[in-house]
Amino acid sequence: MTAAHCLYDDVDKMLLRAGSSERESGGVVFNVSTVIYHEDFNSSNLDYDVALLQPSEPFPVGPNIQIVNLPSKFGYEAPAGLPVTVVGWGSDGDGNRPEQLQKVDLSVGKTSICKDIFADYNPVTDSMMCAGAINKSPCNGDSGSPLVFGSVQVGIASWWDENCEYPLAVYTSVGFVRLWIKNHIRD
Repeated sequence: MTAAHCLYDDVDKMLLRAGSSERESGGVVFNVSTVIYHEDFNSSNLDYDVALLQPSEPFPVGPNIQIVNLPSKFGYEAPAGLPVTVVGWGSDGDGNRPEQLQKVDLSVGKTSICKDIFADYNPVTDSMMCAGAINKSPCNGDSGSPLVFGSVQVGIASWWDENCEYPLAVYTSVGFVRLWIKNHIRD
């Protein structure tokens, strides 16, 4: 699962790595066999910014590769204040791309505050949610990263202030698109 806007490049050359916290080594690597974009994805405002990637073969679940769960209810809305974590290989504060997977602990923000903060930037729609903390934010290269509460993925990093300085960032709400995900994944 990732942000649909991350897949503008040639996905035939894209590789999926799992089981490693190193950006370019370790774990197992497979080709992408199928990409499914949400049919309502809007590239201009990033509404329904979600796509599913099917690896060429199943990842071997084990100590370093675990399955992330979807929210248990269709339409689940992560409550404001919920402690969450986002991980990714996006730029750090100095604009460098780290080799080690980075993580930052945040909390889910109130949608009304998020809509006000980004009112002049981009609309925050029903398929979106916000999370953040003071001086903590995803940044360039983190798009598509998972936002998790324990073993449950509640969001997909989608967009934020271009300088990565706002206290909130916008994520696709996995609870909002859960039914679509369930209808498009193979068990």
